[in-house]
Amino acid sequence: LQALECQLVVVAHSLGCRVALRALLDSTYPLVPIKCLVLLGAAIQTNALSSSGDFPRQRIAAKQITVVSSRHDEVLRSSFQVGEAVSSLMRGRPQGRGPAAMGLNGPDL
Repeated sequence: LQALECQLVVVAHSLGCRVALRALLDSTYPLVPIKCLVLLGAAIQTNALSSSGDFPRQRIAAKQITVVSSRHDEVLRSSFQVGEAVSSLMRGRPQGRGPAAMGLNGPDL
């Protein structure tokens, strides 16, 4: 694909955004250049792309990242913070009510 100068656009939704970001995190040898990563209703923390977040932007193997969010996403509004709090508790790092979802509020860089 590189020989054909193909470029890839990766589109992910909800929890799939975590999967896509994990796959592109520190990806030294992408099969083809990732032109754009599109995150739709991302079920990740608003600060996930910040330098101290789970997926620092400078370490993601994509030329561009587009985030699509909606303040009307009731699932992210009602369940995301509770899920993050339970997840941190299960990892032995209780944090109380977790931060808001990027898919609800957009990125906090």
